[in-house]
Amino acid sequence: MTVNSGKISATKAPLDTCTIRATKTLLVVTDLGLLTYWILTAIGVVSVGKNDVLLAWNWSFLPLDLLAVTAGLAWSLLPTGHRWSASLLLIALALTFTAGLMAISFFALWGSWDPSWWLVNLWLALMPGCLAPAAIRHVSTTSH
Repeated sequence: MTVNSGKISATKAPLDTCTIRATKTLLVVTDLGLLTYWILTAIGVVSVGKNDVLLAWNWSFLPLDLLAVTAGLAWSLLPTGHRWSASLLLIALALTFTAGLMAISFFALWGSWDPSWWLVNLWLALMPGCLAPAAIRHVSTTSH
């Protein structure tokens, strides 16, 4: 990125705008997916089964997922460059990553290899990792 007199080069601005739009889209779709999952779980359409340990484990994720969703949706509603924007994005990505990694760890330890659970939780763990470098670059360029 070229910075002259505190201004970002005109050639970099569209890339940043494109990156921010893509990040917002991916995060909002993921957050809405998490909300949909919890609504469907609450009304009994989706279930992890009848095992009490699995049910308790699944519901233990509700607070973490709701924090991730709240941070992600709040970030997506903030104007670009807002003073809380970068922090909220990093918090949302960290919480989403944590939810995915914890679930994957549990599935591996439990010995469950159901692709429907693995794919969703791999998304939750890997998507933030792919978006975080751009978010960190954004934080470092806007904090000067």
